[in-house]
Parts: sequence; structure tokens; C-alpha cells
Amino acid sequence: MSLDLNKAIRKIKEITQGHAKEFKDRVARIQLSVEHMEGSTREGIVEKLRSVSNRPFLWAGATEGLGQAYEPDPIPQAFSVASTDGSHIDVDRHLPIPCALINVGGCIIRYNLRTKSDFFSEPEVYHGEGLYLKGDTNVVDEVYIEGSTLGMLRTVNEIETLTNIIAEYQDDSPILGLMDGSLILWQVSGPGVHHLVKKRVIDQTFIPAMDKLENLSKTKTLAIASYVSMPRSTDVVNTLRLYLCQSADEKCSGLCSIRKSLSSPCNIVNNILDRDVFAVLLKEGQRSSVFSSTSVIMKDYGKHSIFFFYVNNGWEIGRIEVPEWIAKNPDLLSLTHTLILDQCRKGLGYPVAVSEAHEQAVLTASDRRAFQDMLLAHTNESLSSNNTSQKVRSKLLPWL
Repeated sequence: MSLDLNKAIRKIKEITQGHAKEFKDRVARIQLSVEHMEGSTREGIVEKLRSVSNRPFLWAGATEGLGQAYEPDPIPQAFSVASTDGSHIDVDRHLPIPCALINVGGCIIRYNLRTKSDFFSEPEVYHGEGLYLKGDTNVVDEVYIEGSTLGMLRTVNEIETLTNIIAEYQDDSPILGLMDGSLILWQVSGPGVHHLVKKRVIDQTFIPAMDKLENLSKTKTLAIASYVSMPRSTDVVNTLRLYLCQSADEKCSGLCSIRKSLSSPCNIVNNILDRDVFAVLLKEGQRSSVFSSTSVIMKDYGKHSIFFFYVNNGWEIGRIEVPEWIAKNPDLLSLTHTLILDQCRKGLGYPVAVSEAHEQAVLTASDRRAFQDMLLAHTNESLSSNNTSQKVRSKLLPWL
């Protein structure tokens, strides 16, 4: 039975009418939240966060008031921006040979330099024993690479590739390494993640890459960051919630959830996102204060804890994440702010280099079909007849 559009339209009308009633109240609460942020002090924030031990939501670490805004520096005369992105094809049980593919694409765009910009993509196919993450001991301990595990492997492949690009960078001008999405690898901290996956993603790839990039920054002007478009984070808003809260930890746990509070005055931030308050607080081009992530996964990051700030690029409020050594270096922090803002202006609200890296990495429907066809064509005929599912064969035959 097809969708009954008349019934759906009635539901949509009910939703939009209710949303309109909530809109005015929400706008007023956003404005009040901004006023509290502007009135917050470093001492007050630090003291409040020092006494926090157990709350049912994630907040942002802060060492200054919540309402600061910073202007960008002048753009360097010459610089480069490097970026990587990835896509993948998961294991398909209907095909004769189990295999997966990760395609990492990237670019290095040079501005006002004599050398040309570079664009590339590099596919890697995983099959056989290569489809398993294995332990170092003689005990049989392994994880099959598919689904979310393949996605995590793709993410760290992107980071590893970007690190290699920057290591080969020969120009004396500044370079920004820019990724899409979060540097906080949330998937690794989820329930049921095997210890071998965590080891491969964090210990064997992410940490060594960050170590290498930090060392490179000592000999060249290098900034590293990731850009999150339309962020749904509430870390800073929750810090404001803590700043306003008048309840003890144990009482808060009964009155608060991840997204709202039943208690006043901290209930003014209910259902408000970080980007809502910074859209009011920041003028075009400005960035916020720098905040630290308090996610439990940060304990595995060692000296490379993730910090972040927000920037008004003229089209949207973007969240910029950087490793600790960038956050605590004023010059590199300012360079990151300036170059990302310039990238967003060139890309009409989204970093140009990230868009170009995506174009190199993306796998279209025809790419995926071609990969499947090549696998079937190069598979031994007898093996194919015994191991290819009827589902695949049915898709290859015209029925009407």
C-alpha cells in the first residue's frame, strides 16, 4: 500500500503549528542564555566546573568566560590546505568472494605558490586474512572487518593519509590539514567495541599520527583541524547549565537528562544547541572561546585531547575541532581560525578543500556496481556458481 499523503499532510500541519507556538519562547530563551554567557567570568566557570563530579550530560571544559569572541588574523600571502575524505564498500555476503573496499581521496590546494595543486584517490581492497584484525599473541583473537568496524578503519585511514601528505609537504609556507567531521572517534567508545578495534584505531593509528603531526609542527608552520557542519552539540550550553545550576549532583541526576532540566534557572537552555547561542553571540568571521571535550574517550587520547571552538563563517556556525597542541599554541590556533574561515568563504559556507576531497573519495552507485561486476567477472566460473547467491543472479536477469 502506498503512502496516504492526505493523512501525512494533516500530521505535518499539526507538527508545524506546535512548532510555531514554541518558536517565540525558544528565541527568548536563546537571548537570555547569551546574556548569561556574556556575563559569565573565568573565575565563576572554573570554580563551578571544579565542583562538578557526576551529571547525566556531557559538558565542555572552559578556562575563560563563555561569551568571548575573537577576530581572525590577516590571511597569509601564500599557504596550502590539505584534506582527505573516504568512502567504502562493505562486505557483501551474496558475492562469491568476501571482500571490502576503502577509497581515500584527497587534495592539497596551494594558494599563491608556484607549485600546482594535487588531487588523488587511492582504493584499497580487503580480502581473505586481510579482513581480520588480529591480536599479537598466539591465542586466537580476531575481529572481522565489516559494518561499523570498516567505517572506523576508513576514518583512521583518512587521518593516516593526511599525515603522509603533510609529511611530504616541501613548501616553506603555512599548511592547514583539514578533515570532515569529528576528531572525537565516538564509535570506539560505544558498547560492545572489541579491544582489537580500539587498539587499531586509537593506539596504532590515531595516536602515532598525532605524534607525527605534532613533531612536524616544530619544523614547519602546520595546523590540524576538523570541520563539523551544522553541529548538534550541546557541550557549551551544558556548561552554561552547570554555571546556572543551584542543585547538588545527586539532585541534578534526578531532575536533568541529556537534553533538558526540570529545575530553574538552568531549564532556560532546554533543547538549545551550541550553534543557536553562537549564532547570536558571534559576528561574521568571529570565533568563540576554546573549549575542551570532557568525553570519557579522552582518557585514551593521552596528550592529544580534543579541543574545539565555533566560528561564524557568514553562512552557518561551524564547529572546529583541534588537538591539544594546536589549542594551546596561540599562533597556530589563530592560523586555524583564519584559514578555515577563508576556506568557508571560498566554498560559500563550506571548506573548499573538504569538498574537493569528498569529490575524489565518493563512490557512486555505478562505481559500486562496477566493483561488483569486476569481482564476478574475475571469479572462477565454478566457484561463482557455488558461492554466488540467487539474489545476485536475480538482479542480473531481466524479468519483464
